[in-house]
Amino acid sequence: MTNGILRVMVANAINLCIGLVNSFFLPRYLPVETYAMIKTYTLYLSYAGFFHLGYLDGMYLKYGGKAMDKVPPGEYGADFNNVLLMQGVVGVLVAVVAGVLQDKIMLAFAFGMFLNNMITCHQMFFQAVGEFGLYSKALNIKPFIALVGSLILLLLLRCEPYLTYIICQLLSAVVPFLYITAILQSNLPFLGKGGLSWKGYRDNIASGFVLMLGNFSNNILTGIDRWFIKLLMTTTDFAIYSFAVSVDSLVAIFVNPVTITMYHTLCTIKESDKIREMKRMILLWGCVIMALAFPAKWVIEHFLDKYLHAVELIFLLFATQAFYAVIKGIYVNLFKARKQQQTYFRQMILIVIVAAALNGGGFLLFRSRVSIAAATFLSALIWLTINERKNPEIAFRAKEWLFLGLTLAVFFVCGLCLGAVAGLLAYGACAVLLSLLLMRNTAVSM
Repeated sequence: MTNGILRVMVANAINLCIGLVNSFFLPRYLPVETYAMIKTYTLYLSYAGFFHLGYLDGMYLKYGGKAMDKVPPGEYGADFNNVLLMQGVVGVLVAVVAGVLQDKIMLAFAFGMFLNNMITCHQMFFQAVGEFGLYSKALNIKPFIALVGSLILLLLLRCEPYLTYIICQLLSAVVPFLYITAILQSNLPFLGKGGLSWKGYRDNIASGFVLMLGNFSNNILTGIDRWFIKLLMTTTDFAIYSFAVSVDSLVAIFVNPVTITMYHTLCTIKESDKIREMKRMILLWGCVIMALAFPAKWVIEHFLDKYLHAVELIFLLFATQAFYAVIKGIYVNLFKARKQQQTYFRQMILIVIVAAALNGGGFLLFRSRVSIAAATFLSALIWLTINERKNPEIAFRAKEWLFLGLTLAVFFVCGLCLGAVAGLLAYGACAVLLSLLLMRNTAVSM
């Protein structure tokens, strides 16, 4: 598990460098309206997973815990062919609707959805069979090509139309898809094998549809704050909030290695004590990566003063990642490992309703971006609390809740009341002290 996390972490560190450029260069040099349209496309693309109808989730469950050399090439070949046909048909249908509505972003989404889901098909297979080295190779190609293309458009050609940047993102997905396919083919010769399998459609969609709905609800949850701002507030508000979300996504680069590798691990580990210890380590890791908010604050203060109002949002969203690290790293993966798709889906529906109520209430009472970010933070806290109550055998003890509460309090005080450098030093010192006082064994073992 540690080896897998480290491999994905290295790949994500490279992705971080790429993400930093995209997250800070584009909003610095592009007009706010152009940046808002690009982030609108990104928001649309986050829902691409709905359009495979759970097939990829069914594959993920089917291959979970297996070794790649034990998978018959014809079995994966049939799955790949099924996904290729399904996404081609769905992509054409979405493109036709976009043409009727004359919606350029939806038309781009039709192509982006196809490429995104085909890449995800390979990546989810790598995750399920524990091939994190291959997964890591595949991870950074698309963002690297997109970065180079964006910099050429931005700095050399001085382009401002949003469609040129969206087309650049689409083209940047073609090479990764071909490259990842070639990598997998060299390790598991699947192309041209298996044909189409109607049984594969039936079995994978039947087992994965509810899980897909749960994941789709998860995407709704993580995007619901942006929808409230996009629909109810100004374009500038949406651009500022989307910028904060883009910066926050850099934290996910350090959370994803845990959530990605943990599913394969939890398919084999059943002991509550071991799971609880992994959960404590993930909590500490979540509190460590929150510190990235301070360098982000420094960059904004010195280079992106038109986005200064995003600083408060960033600290609220970064704090939310401490909850998400535990929720997605342990609880969501446990739902998948235990084949509890129905329970996961019902829980996600509940949390989406809670998040909608909190976002709606925050907007009606305060009509501010900060109230929406605070609602996102509270939604994540409620989600964690629900899982803690339903899983008492691995739930946090009083000391761990005290550590989390005090660390978050210190994080907000240092982030909002001190400068970026002083705040980082103060938060780091306090976090280390609290971890040694309240979670010594776990901190030392890390």
